[in-house]
Amino acid sequence: CLRQTVFLEWAPRSTKEGFKGMHTLEEGAKLKTERPDPKGPFILDNGNELERTSEFYVLYREAGTDDMLKPAVISMSRTRLGEARTWNSKIDSRMHNKRRIKPIYQIWDLTTAVRKGVEGDSHVWKVGEGKLLPDVFGDDAKLIAQQAMDFQQSVIGGTKGADYTEETDVADKEIAEEDF
Repeated sequence: CLRQTVFLEWAPRSTKEGFKGMHTLEEGAKLKTERPDPKGPFILDNGNELERTSEFYVLYREAGTDDMLKPAVISMSRTRLGEARTWNSKIDSRMHNKRRIKPIYQIWDLTTAVRKGVEGDSHVWKVGEGKLLPDVFGDDAKLIAQQAMDFQQSVIGGTKGADYTEETDVADKEIAEEDF
């Protein structure tokens, strides 16, 4: 439905205070930050952490069901930014009859997988092959496209968006291992 890159401001994890605010890409680029650890987050003057985040506003249903589509936000930051770039590239390169297909008419199968690492295991997003909305939903494609456009406009208009207030630690263990 919609994708955007933002900067999320978090209190240091040790304080357990959680989410402090969201900044547009333009605002985030103007903020004064330090990065004491090249692998760590950017630190603002107030001590909060600033995370560059790719957000994908999507409609989803669980694999293997015919349930109604539900709105959701998939946020990717830190090590997930590479996965976000891969998905963005796939979205941007999707063509039909030599014409670029708007993201709102694309369907993507997403799954999670475990990646083994030296510092522990983590969950990663796997983006499957893209499909066209009419190929998946047939006669319902126009209705689904309208639902996607309505969701997109509500995000742009500010009436819907991600709620980070309950999110204090987005550790890998919290990512559900299920298909979207």
